[in-house]
Amino acid sequence: MSVVVCLHKDAGMSSHDAVVRTKKALKVKKAGHAGTLDPMATGVLLVCIGEATKAAGLFSDLDKEYVVTLKLGETTDTYDAEGRVVEYRDAGAITAEVIHACIPAFRGRIQQVPPMYSALKRNGEPLYQLARRGIEVHRDPRTVTVHALDVFAIDIPFVSMRVSCSKGTYIRSLCHDIGRRLGIGAHMTKLSRVRIGPFLLEQCSRLQELPARPEARLSLNTALGHLPAACFAGAGLIRIRHGNPVRVEDAAMSRLASEQELVRLQDDQGTLVGIGRIRSGSIHVDRLFLF
Repeated sequence: MSVVVCLHKDAGMSSHDAVVRTKKALKVKKAGHAGTLDPMATGVLLVCIGEATKAAGLFSDLDKEYVVTLKLGETTDTYDAEGRVVEYRDAGAITAEVIHACIPAFRGRIQQVPPMYSALKRNGEPLYQLARRGIEVHRDPRTVTVHALDVFAIDIPFVSMRVSCSKGTYIRSLCHDIGRRLGIGAHMTKLSRVRIGPFLLEQCSRLQELPARPEARLSLNTALGHLPAACFAGAGLIRIRHGNPVRVEDAAMSRLASEQELVRLQDDQGTLVGIGRIRSGSIHVDRLFLF
């Protein structure tokens, strides 16, 4: 089995545990997830099975969309509700107008410092392990893109928002930074990932539903459907199968593809063979699949 499972992860489960339980539910040996979701968070988690694990990085690179609730007036060491409160401030004087006025500063390309409680590594050791020992190290700010950030509910001290963002955006850090800009601190209390690229929460299944819901298991060709397809036959297909580049003009393209764009490599029957990249008028093999 080589498929992409659209899983609706429940709260209280790590992404690693979700993969382990998916493997058990579907009776498969090889699997991995495409983008970590915090244990307290719910929502879309893509689990790649078999040969689909070779494409996990392509899915984790996709934009994400979240629904998040933050609590004003309390700063925690983890930036979320699972951490220890390190500072209290009175949020009673904050108005909806003040909150809405600060939001535009967090749209577009922004600088964001990753939280200490994260899987990023320093000298090979995850930052969260250092944080648990009381060690804090410098983290360089990183540029991320917030495509959309909209407040849809305010019930002081709670603020709920919908966020569409690029890979690498920490929603916990976003909540922390909004609280800091308001001068009273904040931490994340709820998080649900409602979209990864074209994969929506509505098409996901919970763990207990997986065996009976084959529609939650997408073929790799279908899961990569957001990429243009390049079809080959004869000598061109042989070159592709041997990992050699082929001129774009020798492929039947499903649509025009731009320089450096990834494409699905297919045979003349539409069977997925691999992934390639357009470069200088040729399609170069990035990875091949063995089904």
